[in-house]
Amino acid sequence: MKKIIIFLLPILILFNSDFLFSQETSFKITGISGTAFIEKADKSLRAFRGSEVHSEYKLKTSSNSQVEIVISKNGDKIGNITVYENAILLVNPSIYKNNNDKISLSLLEGYIKVNIQKNAGNIAEIHTANTSAIVRGTEFEVAFAFEVEFDLELEFLFYFR
Repeated sequence: MKKIIIFLLPILILFNSDFLFSQETSFKITGISGTAFIEKADKSLRAFRGSEVHSEYKLKTSSNSQVEIVISKNGDKIGNITVYENAILLVNPSIYKNNNDKISLSLLEGYIKVNIQKNAGNIAEIHTANTSAIVRGTEFEVAFAFEVEFDLELEFLFYFR
C-alpha cells in the first residue's frame, strides 16, 4: 500500500502544481520596438519579447520605444497593454490574497493603452500620482506627466483648441 501512495504522490503534486501556478495573473511582453528595461530596486534588465513583468517590477521604455504586453490568467488571455515611449509602468502586488480578479498597475510616467476583455470579469486598477481609476472590462488610455513645462503659446493653443 505504501508503494502505491509513494508512486501516486509525485503525479498528484505535478497536476496540482499546474493548477496552483496558473492562478496568478501574468504580464508577458509579446512585442517590443526600441529599448525597454525591467527594473526592481537597484537591478535593471533589458526587456525582450517573452520577458515577464512580475509584481513589484517596473517596465521603463526609452524614447522611440513601444512595448506590447499580454495579460493572462489561467493560461487565457484576458487583456493587453501598450506602453508607449518614455513611460514607467509598475505592476502592483495583489492586496487580496484570495481574489486574483484584480489587476493593479501604477503609471509613474508616460502614456499607456489598456484593453481588458469584458467577459473576463476582471477588475483593473490604474493609479497615477494624483488619481486612481477602477474599471471592469473596457478599453481605456491613461497619460501622466510628472513634470511638464508649457510654452505660453502652446498653453494658449491647448485651452482654446
